[in-house]
Amino acid sequence: MSGAQSYIVRLLRKLEMSLLNNRYQVEGAMMGKIIHKISHADNVENELESLYSVKGLDQFALRLMWSMEKRGQAVTGLDGKVIDYEVEALSSLLTGSTSDEQSSPKEGLEWHFVQTLDGFYDALHKFGRVIEETQRKSYDGDSFRGIDQDVLFRLLHEAASLEEAARSAHKDDVVMFAKGLSHFVQYVADRGLFKDVRFMNIVDNANLTLQTVMEAAGTEDRDSLQQTIALLQHPGELLD
Repeated sequence: MSGAQSYIVRLLRKLEMSLLNNRYQVEGAMMGKIIHKISHADNVENELESLYSVKGLDQFALRLMWSMEKRGQAVTGLDGKVIDYEVEALSSLLTGSTSDEQSSPKEGLEWHFVQTLDGFYDALHKFGRVIEETQRKSYDGDSFRGIDQDVLFRLLHEAASLEEAARSAHKDDVVMFAKGLSHFVQYVADRGLFKDVRFMNIVDNANLTLQTVMEAAGTEDRDSLQQTIALLQHPGELLD
C-alpha cells in the first residue's frame, strides 16, 4: 500500500470512529465500506474518482483528493491536529444539510458508490461460476465431450454483463478482458469449434487469472492479466 493510500485509509478510519461516536451510525457503517474498497484498491485515485461521480458526494471526494495530494506523501510527519482538522472538514461535508433532497450523501453512497462496486464483484463472481459450470458440463469423466452452442451464447451474455459492471466501476482492465473473451468466444462460435478442448482450457485459465488478479493487486499479477487479454484478442494464433 502506497504512502498516499495509507494516509487516506488512516484518515477515513478516524472519520469512521468520529461518526460512530457522534451517533452517525448509518454514515459510519457506510464509511467502513469505503475504507474496505480503498484499502484493497490497486489505484486509489480511480476509487476516489468513482466516489466523486456519486451525486452529493463530489465535494467530499474532492476534499479527499486535495488532502491526499497535499499531505499524502508525508504521512509519518503529520501532526495529530492536522489529521483532526481534516476529519472535522470531511465530517462536515458528509453530514451537513443540503438543499437538494435527492442528493443526500448517505443515499448517494448507499445506492450508487457502494452498490456499483458490489455489483461489479457480484458480476465477477457470477462470471466465474458460469465458467466453472461450463467446464463441468463439457466433460464426461475425463473425456471432453465438447461445448454446446447455447452454452457459448450464455458465455457471451455473461461477458457482456461483466463488461457493463466493470465499466460502471471504472475497472478498465476487466472491461478489456470481457471484450477479449467475447471476441474469443465469438471466434469459436463462428467456426464451429465446439469440440476443441483447447477452447475450454484457455477460457478456464483466463478466468483463473482474472479471479486471482481481482483478489490481489501486485504488478506481476496485473501483467499476467494483460498477457491473458492479449491472447484472447488473437484467437487465431491459439486455435488455428
